[in-house]
Amino acid sequence: MKGKINKIFNGGTRIQREKRKSKFRRNFKLSRFYSCGIINIEFIISVLVFLGTIFFLIISVANSVPQYHEASLLTSLRSRSFAASEVLLLDEGAPRSWSADNAERIGLATPEKYVLSLQKINEMKAMCNSNYTRVRDLVMTDPRFVITINVTNLETGETYVNCAPDVETLVLPQSIVKRYGILENKDRVALEVGVA
Repeated sequence: MKGKINKIFNGGTRIQREKRKSKFRRNFKLSRFYSCGIINIEFIISVLVFLGTIFFLIISVANSVPQYHEASLLTSLRSRSFAASEVLLLDEGAPRSWSADNAERIGLATPEKYVLSLQKINEMKAMCNSNYTRVRDLVMTDPRFVITINVTNLETGETYVNCAPDVETLVLPQSIVKRYGILENKDRVALEVGVA
């Protein structure tokens, strides 16, 4: 075998032998170059597909995060508005017979659960008309939130309290909880508490 290869390369004149060797070397180098190029192109295509997949996954996750954040925010607002309505509906406040001057915590209840005091409702209305931020601080304890309180008599349709900030926000998400109770004179009332 070795003799045949030597005969092929060594046969003929010196110039013919050099031409054959240079042609063989050139063909060998070109074939190596092309096979290397194909491997590189396949590698580049596979890397691009991989990066495209990763990019797609990142975009998908980034698009879903705001929805989860908004749902989390609404859940937090719902729990805060429910807690505020719970305090107003079931707590007597501090002190128990509080007034606008000495209130440490606002509660509209009498010693009986779900029975509201008309005197405390009127005191809260007076406080809200004069100083909304104090009412917000006594009910929520967190000044970052906006609270709206609405107490309406279901029998007569009269609104006892409509406590809200001077400027209402339309941009922020809001959660409103509506609870029911009775007055001392047995009239049914609706208590709406909104937190934004």
